[in-house]
Amino acid sequence: MMHFNENDIDNFNRHYRSNLISSIVGIKQANLIGTIGRNKISNLAIFSSAVHIGSNPALLGIFCKPGSNSPKQTLENIFENKEFTINQVRTDIINKSHATHHKFLKDNSEFDKCNLTEYYLSDFMAPFVEEAYVKIGLSYSSRYLIEENNVFFIIGKVKHIIIKNSTYISDNGELELAKLDSVGVSGNNSYYSLHYNKTLEYINSSNKSLLENIINENS
Repeated sequence: MMHFNENDIDNFNRHYRSNLISSIVGIKQANLIGTIGRNKISNLAIFSSAVHIGSNPALLGIFCKPGSNSPKQTLENIFENKEFTINQVRTDIINKSHATHHKFLKDNSEFDKCNLTEYYLSDFMAPFVEEAYVKIGLSYSSRYLIEENNVFFIIGKVKHIIIKNSTYISDNGELELAKLDSVGVSGNNSYYSLHYNKTLEYINSSNKSLLENIINENS
């Protein structure tokens, strides 16, 4: 058994610590966040921090580090233009998506540099990723500064959902991520394929027999 205490964690090499803390929460969906600046140059960055906040209204959130010595166009563009996109990474574009990690110059577009294609809707400013099978357009709603590490939590309202075709949605509305060839990420550099396991019934508080059956099945 390995046991790391707070002092151990604080004294890890920063890259080792970053990978460890990021990966202990499990696999997260890899997404490309698309934005556009006031200079009309598009920006694309890979994130694994998108979270569901609520469905009515439909809200999603992302965690984003503020500007430092390197340009942080994603955050700046969201604040300036109030729109952004979330595009699911799939197996065929892992390398191109990962390349958006690179700190390109502010007047460079990651779409161009990483050979990905911009896709626009007539009533929406931010660029989608053509190659993504799941594309989400959001309008900026609010932000919260996490004082412990100066990271912003950005909340967006879902305005558009674009899915390659209807066969990727189950009858109950859930996306079938394995069929979509969606990619998960753990740590900062490791990518995983997603495989379907099972769908379990929703447990109603009054249905104790269903609860017992589900628990006992694992036994």
